[in-house]
Amino acid sequence: MTLLVALAIQPSIVLGVGLLLRLGLAKRSAALRHRVLAAALLAAALVVPVGLALPEWNVTLPARAIDAGPAVSPASTAEPPTMVALQPSIPGTLSPIVFGWLAGVLVAAGRLIAGLVRVARVAARASRVEDGRWLHILATIAGRYGLTRRIVISRTDSPDLLATWGIVRPHVLLPHHVRDWTLDRVHAVLCHELAHIRRHDWIVQIGAETLRAILWFNPLAWMVCMRLRRESEQACDDEVLGMGVDGREYAAHLLALASQCRRHASTWASAMPMAHPSTLERRIAAMLDPRLDRQAPSRRAMAALGAVLLLVTLAVASVRARQAGPAPLTGTIYDVTGGVMPGVEVTLVDANEITQVVVSTASGRFEFAPVGPGKYVLSATLPGFRSLRHEFELRNAGDWDRAITLQVGELRES
Repeated sequence: MTLLVALAIQPSIVLGVGLLLRLGLAKRSAALRHRVLAAALLAAALVVPVGLALPEWNVTLPARAIDAGPAVSPASTAEPPTMVALQPSIPGTLSPIVFGWLAGVLVAAGRLIAGLVRVARVAARASRVEDGRWLHILATIAGRYGLTRRIVISRTDSPDLLATWGIVRPHVLLPHHVRDWTLDRVHAVLCHELAHIRRHDWIVQIGAETLRAILWFNPLAWMVCMRLRRESEQACDDEVLGMGVDGREYAAHLLALASQCRRHASTWASAMPMAHPSTLERRIAAMLDPRLDRQAPSRRAMAALGAVLLLVTLAVASVRARQAGPAPLTGTIYDVTGGVMPGVEVTLVDANEITQVVVSTASGRFEFAPVGPGKYVLSATLPGFRSLRHEFELRNAGDWDRAITLQVGELRES
């Protein structure tokens, strides 16, 4: 299996399993669904590299037999036939596909890097919030969340940026109209943003966006990234409610923030924006529903789901899908001592009596034009050696490479 085919198939299976697990956990907490999707993305990123280190489990894909060309008879030419090296047709057809994939990766990665640079510039120009009341609220929430890292609150010159950014030294980036906020809104916003920091959502989302840049052609990667962001926001909403914020009051704050931060969410895709108008209705409905599960996932649940994804990843990574032809039929001719034999005339006849004739090279190798699965007769002749006639069938991928041993002929003296 080529690398590009592996990138197209193996991660898709893992991501599909992750989406199915998320669907089965629809009545569980958003935090659990978010971790399932994050684990599925990590498994999808590792499935191809892990597959290179695992033993192969070959799965042969069926293929249609093709005609090898016009019939050729050894007696139809006066000159001894010579071998013409033919390259397989499959790799050559992949070149435009590989080029297109690389071009897509460059475009997607360029957009992600440009977004990171833009947010970094906005954060560099932002002014720190030194209000003692804000800092007291920040310290109180960080203590309740168990955060020990230094967190910076910055007021940017953007009217619509309300997000968390960074991992080593996280920043809470606020729009320039924060002076008009009440302390209750400040408390709700910081509860939400520090929940992102405690859960490491920024680095998880950036990793997901990086994988999506590599798998830009895969709709499952886009679906998982979109749902990962949704579950992250809802999980942080649950954390805010767990901090004692009233659901109706929090919903009112979100509606007000969404009306002020109207720019499309993709503008700040490299950050973790708080108020997404596209997901606001679902989030408000969830925070006002007292029946929803808002508990953090238990270690037992995470261990069980991790085991499922690990088994799926190992099983998918060990599979090698090989197409059983049409491919060049190759082989090597040896004598009884194991030495290679050049100049051996090798004939291949298929079920339709179409014949190909080649001569082994100095290294004893021969190669026929691409042939598909089916039954064939292979003959090899060389003066001084017994003629060989072998009937066989091409089915598995390994059948397209043969090893032939010629026996020494009988010596007669007169």
